[in-house]
Amino acid sequence: MRQVLNAIEGVCLSVVASSLFGNKANEVDVDEDHRIRFRLAEDGQVPVPEVGEFDKLVIRVRVTNPRIHVLEVDGKKNVKIMEELSTRWRKSEERRTEVAKKRGEEVRADPYPFPEGERIFDHLVNVFVTEDGMPYSRHPDNHVRLVEFGEDGRFTLYELALAAHGGSFYLALNRQQQKRCYFDSEDGRIHCRYFETGMKKWPQLVEALSELYARAAEKLPDHDDDPSTGDLLGFRDLEPGQARCCFYSIAQGWGLLITYAGEVARIHRNQLKARDGTGLPYLNPGEVVACRIEKIQKDEDGNVIIPGKKYRVAPGQKEAEERGTLLEFEAFDAELVPPAIEPALSASA
Repeated sequence: MRQVLNAIEGVCLSVVASSLFGNKANEVDVDEDHRIRFRLAEDGQVPVPEVGEFDKLVIRVRVTNPRIHVLEVDGKKNVKIMEELSTRWRKSEERRTEVAKKRGEEVRADPYPFPEGERIFDHLVNVFVTEDGMPYSRHPDNHVRLVEFGEDGRFTLYELALAAHGGSFYLALNRQQQKRCYFDSEDGRIHCRYFETGMKKWPQLVEALSELYARAAEKLPDHDDDPSTGDLLGFRDLEPGQARCCFYSIAQGWGLLITYAGEVARIHRNQLKARDGTGLPYLNPGEVVACRIEKIQKDEDGNVIIPGKKYRVAPGQKEAEERGTLLEFEAFDAELVPPAIEPALSASA
């Protein structure tokens, strides 16, 4: 299993396929190009586009790093701290034991089935198929979030997505934000300034972080004066026709750019070229693209006018749905700009 896009120390990622025929669970392989291929006993490796016998996939996260926690996020941005498999197993054993005692049956203790020192989390992803037989997954159930705690209240938020593109699935771990929490002794609450203001406001995440930090609240800083937890990345070093990525979600297939003129524009994956070594288009925060920026057309109700933009149509959906947005600009024909290489110093320098 190759880690895709990013790797976190103490985290191992895999995918489990659930078969409709016999309810078998099969581990799956990830090729060098990061495409997921199923490993079937009868047929060997079968590419995802031919996989008619699977309707569910499971993202499996194995964690040995105690600073890592796994979160589930629904379509309304509600956040749930995931329960590890060992906890589910213990609850199941308790129920089984209780039933056996009520029936007067002998209670048999099953051996603990999980490796010591490892936490395992499973997240179910539904697989859908278009009319022309192309499999795909849907947001929000196609992803989980990982949060990694650092020192002095700092944390890193990752998105782990099982994303479909061009008829193939990709297991993609993408770093999204590095922010900071602090403890306010006056109100007795844990805060994260970045996720408490403006369009970035996410109270459900702050509540989940507060629950995870609760036992160590006194070790958090009493304020947040770190400028890196502020707003969007800088744009003053950009050239005309360039924009910098400040957010990208592989699970949703879109992100946000800040342009040369300081405007915020959204970017859809179909306006990005696939990365070298993968068939998946995506951006990392801080990366620069060359692109064309256009103003988003809206009707009087604020819904986006989408004349002939087929990339807006979700798989299996015949017409583009109306939707509103607070953004005013959109990026097209984006191409990654390689980072500048500093010239080497001469021997005489």
